[in-house]
Amino acid sequence: MQWRLVQTGAELFDLLHAYGLGILLAHACGQPIEMRETDWTYTLTGNISTPPRCDLALLDEILALPDSVEIEAAKPQDRSLPVANLDGLLTVLFTSPGVRVLSVADLSKKARQDVALLERALKKVHVARTRWKKVISKEPQKRALGFLERVLQDYQPDSPAQPTPADTRQERDLSLVMMLDPSFGYSTHRPISDGLVSHKTQIAIRGTPFAVLLAIIGAARFLRAHRVGGNLVNCYVPKADRILLTRDSSLPRLSEASLDASQAVLVQWLSYANHAIHTVHARWTGLCYQTIQTQGMRASIPREQGVLDLLWLTEGTLATQGPLLSFWRTQLELPPEGRAYEIASLVDALWTREHCHWITHLRDYARCVHTQPDTIRSYRLEEVKEVITCMHASIPSLLKKALEQKTGTLRFGHALRLLGDFNPTRCATRLHN
Repeated sequence: MQWRLVQTGAELFDLLHAYGLGILLAHACGQPIEMRETDWTYTLTGNISTPPRCDLALLDEILALPDSVEIEAAKPQDRSLPVANLDGLLTVLFTSPGVRVLSVADLSKKARQDVALLERALKKVHVARTRWKKVISKEPQKRALGFLERVLQDYQPDSPAQPTPADTRQERDLSLVMMLDPSFGYSTHRPISDGLVSHKTQIAIRGTPFAVLLAIIGAARFLRAHRVGGNLVNCYVPKADRILLTRDSSLPRLSEASLDASQAVLVQWLSYANHAIHTVHARWTGLCYQTIQTQGMRASIPREQGVLDLLWLTEGTLATQGPLLSFWRTQLELPPEGRAYEIASLVDALWTREHCHWITHLRDYARCVHTQPDTIRSYRLEEVKEVITCMHASIPSLLKKALEQKTGTLRFGHALRLLGDFNPTRCATRLHN
């Protein structure tokens, strides 16, 4: 059978929506579900003749939660599904009223100072899950359908329903929180601009009334977050154009990172590019992220969101450069005192793919190699050439032109050797002047 989900254009929410629908089907039917991105829709396919009849008790199975003993015994590499669910749901509820805990790692750290925090955090998630089930149970039935049938009738392959943002109805809708997508978070705007910018509202989804619940299910398994430097929080959802979802599909939990927010995003991005995450069968094409400014018990502020493309690392000439990607990741993870050179230009180059930033990084790196030749890895010519071909250049690059020509490379190297013989101290810098 096949189902189709229409995208809203809010990429973070759309991904979680689709992942959640796939996880729901995989749990209910006991079969893997393949999800593919097709233009403005996601298509889900499974080897299923007829979906079984399921009631709301299915949610208790999908969103199973651990007890306090399981949490205390959980290790960072623990693959327990209840612990993974708790990790994602704590992130979803981070900006909701109650105890402010971001993840299982955050909970374990804070519980060392406040033993009661563990039970309060678990209670917050249990209460939220009960409320979600209560709201969903009030959804009007068109016919005498089971829970799963009511969900799937909005995702028929020939006529899928269109999810549309709208004001929430009190006690009738699940609202979209900032952690699911900051585009729809509680804010001073209305779904349709009507000039009443001072009217605060929360956003729900019409057309597909179970969309928010499905996004929550997707977030339990695929939304991961950690605290980074500067009282900021980074959230991530990997983007796949093809993925096989099973009832146990989930991503590893994250620990706190003492990195700048942009560096932490790049580390996660490179981990997917270098195939460091093999928890699910997927073809990753990007990494959706958002950065949030925390303010204690006051409302958090969305700072930045976007999608980093993975295809230029995994499908082009760089796909064969695993050691280079691992090297970049290692450099980004180093603490400031452990770095042999300033990595700001490397961050800019990877973030923007601008040729000028890559050239600046090469200049900084050449100086470091020249002064510390035995303590730092040098770039190989093939690596430099492959990266340059992937960069965006607003003006023609003389270095790129030289490297792409057979005779040009020879003449260019000969000129560098002459320069080195004349003035060795300036050889490393003249390359980029």
